Amino acid sequence: MPSESEPDRRRGRPARRRRTGKPSAGLPAGKRLHSTMYLLRLIREISKGPQAGRGPASSRVLLRYMAHEPRPLIYPPGGIGLIWSAKSACTTAVLWYLGRAGLLEEALRYHSWPHRYRMDILPNLEAYRHWLQTADLTALRWVRVIRDPQARAVSSYRHALRFGYENEKIERRTGLAVAERGFSFDEFLDYLLKIDVRKCNLHHRQQWYPLEKRLKRVQVVNVDKEPLLDTLYAFADPGPEARALLASEMARIAKVHHASRTLVEADCSSVVFQQPATNGQWPDNEAFLNAGTRAKIARIYAKDFSAYAPYL
Repeated sequence: MPSESEPDRRRGRPARRRRTGKPSAGLPAGKRLHSTMYLLRLIREISKGPQAGRGPASSRVLLRYMAHEPRPLIYPPGGIGLIWSAKSACTTAVLWYLGRAGLLEEALRYHSWPHRYRMDILPNLEAYRHWLQTADLTALRWVRVIRDPQARAVSSYRHALRFGYENEKIERRTGLAVAERGFSFDEFLDYLLKIDVRKCNLHHRQQWYPLEKRLKRVQVVNVDKEPLLDTLYAFADPGPEARALLASEMARIAKVHHASRTLVEADCSSVVFQQPATNGQWPDNEAFLNAGTRAKIARIYAKDFSAYAPYL
């Protein structure tokens, strides 16, 4: 979310209240179902009550969008909401949100990977449920964090190669034995051209989210053009203590999860990389982007390019 919740090869229930430093695959099926079923019940209740149809957009329709990953996050006491996408600096955005909502310390006590708290705990908090039930979502100020689709596509490729969560699907669609052989960026794009990027894994799903067309006040932030934290602090400052804690967490996460990039003059778009290559020096984005791959990305993420054209 779930991303940028890193996929994990482990199975079973996630560790609780441990600072493992290891990201995990996501909420166990039972808890995911519980949270989703609650939101669906809430949708039905609101559609019958006086809140239905409040404002220019139906609360029922808005809540339906809120029930699906990547779930937007709201903090009505501060009058704000966050729309995020995996592989678009989402961990930074989620940490900022938790800081502004006064939940950052609690979230980090629960697990060192903030997406665990976002998935496991936040949807089940009584206060959060109350916000969903009573807030006029169209009255909030929203920040929408995006990334240039071309840079994001390269990041999504490295992520899929590193964690292998899409291997079986890629093999079925392309016939390539990617688990043993690896796959190139160009082959990854060919796979994305064959699937519905509106409904696929969050780490390579299109960024544009249907909720956006229902909202009045949305500030779009392109992380490839603006300093994200400075922009988020200007949008809604979480305060000095949260800023200090957030800075510490960002430094820790960067050491573990961010790629160490190196300038490469050669075209790497057709190079078949294997999983171990993702753990060391990694070619910079431009090494993967040429006329052919840019054209494919434009086709795959046409909606993102059109929706966010002023910000790219």
